[in-house]
Amino acid sequence: MKSKNYKIKIILLLIFAISPLFTIHSQVFTDDLNMGGANLNSQFALMDNSEKFEKIKGNPFIFKEFKNGDVQFISKVIKNVPLRVNLLDNKIEFLKNENVYQFTNYTSVNFFEIAGLKFVPSRNNETGETKILQLIYEDEEFNLVKLQNYVYQERIPAKSSYEKEIPASFVEQAVRWFYYPKEDRDHLIEISDKRQIKEDEVLPYNSIKKILRNNKLKTDQDIIDFFLELKKNDLLAI
Repeated sequence: MKSKNYKIKIILLLIFAISPLFTIHSQVFTDDLNMGGANLNSQFALMDNSEKFEKIKGNPFIFKEFKNGDVQFISKVIKNVPLRVNLLDNKIEFLKNENVYQFTNYTSVNFFEIAGLKFVPSRNNETGETKILQLIYEDEEFNLVKLQNYVYQERIPAKSSYEKEIPASFVEQAVRWFYYPKEDRDHLIEISDKRQIKEDEVLPYNSIKKILRNNKLKTDQDIIDFFLELKKNDLLAI
C-alpha cells in the first residue's frame, strides 16, 4: 500500500512540475502575438467576414485554408502560427482560439513565411499604407517582389428575363512587380512594361528596348530574367 501511495505522490509531483512549463509556453505565445503584451486591438483587428467570403464567388486568399507559418519579428521568430494572406484587404491574417485576426501594425515584422513562400510588408511613407508583397527573388543587393490584389464586385441583377444575374465576386487585378534595395524595403521601384517605363522615365527606354522585345513580362520568371538583364547592364534605377 505504501508503495502504491508513493507512486501516486511521484506522479502528482511530476504533473505539478510539468504543468507550469505549458502555462509559460502558452503565455509567451500570447505575449508575442500581442507584441509584448500590448492591447490586442491596437496591433490586430478581429475579423467577422469569414462567412461572408463563403457566399461570394471566387477566393481572395493565396491560401484559402490557414497554414502553419513563421512570423519573423525584428528581434525574434514565432513558429507554427496559423496564417493566410488576404488579397482583398492586403493583410496577413492569423487564427487564434477559432477567431480570425488581421495584422494591422507591421513595424516590428521583418517577414512572414507561409508554406515555403516569403511575404514582406512595405510601407508607403506618403500615405502610411502598408502592402504585403511576395518575395520572388533576392540577392546580396536587392529583393524582387510582387503585389497581388483583389477587388469586390457587387452582384449585378439581370435586366430582363433573357439575361442572367452576375453574382457578387472577387476579381483579381493585374499583378505588379517591384524591386528595392535590401536595406530599404519601403523604397519600391516598379518594373512594368515598356510603355510605362517610357512614360515614367524610370529607366532609360532606348537601352532596354532590345531586352523588352523578347520579354512579355507576364510571369514571375519573366520578371526575374528581365531584372537580371537590367542589373547586368547596369540599368537599375535606385
